[in-house]
Amino acid sequence: MRYLPLTVTGALIFTSPLMVCALSGPLLGETIGWRRWLAIPVGFVGILIIVRPGTEAFQPASLLGLGAAFFIALFSIITRKLAGVDTAMTQQFYAGAVALLIVTPFAFTGWVWPSNGVTRLAFFGAGTVGMIGHILISVAHRSAPPSTPAPFNYLTLLYLAIVSRLIFNEPPDQWFYPGGGIIIASGLYIWLRERTLNKSATSVDEAITR
Repeated sequence: MRYLPLTVTGALIFTSPLMVCALSGPLLGETIGWRRWLAIPVGFVGILIIVRPGTEAFQPASLLGLGAAFFIALFSIITRKLAGVDTAMTQQFYAGAVALLIVTPFAFTGWVWPSNGVTRLAFFGAGTVGMIGHILISVAHRSAPPSTPAPFNYLTLLYLAIVSRLIFNEPPDQWFYPGGGIIIASGLYIWLRERTLNKSATSVDEAITR
């Protein structure tokens, strides 16, 4: 985020739903049809449009964004597996505790205390909204199938575009719109396909029950 606009970072992170789809087979035992497999590389075409590797516009920090998306996908899959097992607060406790134990030794190697109240408030706010967000995600997975809340994630790109323009004076460039559109379209297609398959499976189960 030090080297990339918020909109680019957000677009990179939003490849995580595509990664979740790809990883759902080996990690969750779900069957992924050819249509959804086709949507995954289409989504990554959108990433290539945004980061433009091989050109002067390419920023190596983009690879860090893709790495973040991969770990977010793993986090989402683990949350999905635990959604029907543990409460949202239990998940939040262990997610925070493990992260704290792992990060703390590295944090103090270059530790600098916040110099003013505004910075302290910003750090506190980041931690608070992150905790609230994870709790809401856990509750959403417990209350509805994973495919139901998925489309709402893409509102984040809109929020990032607004914040980037108003606060950092970095409007999205012309490549963000087609690339981001492709990423969103492929992600929404995967969601619609999963929703259709879930409805079909539910109908079959109801027919068998009758």
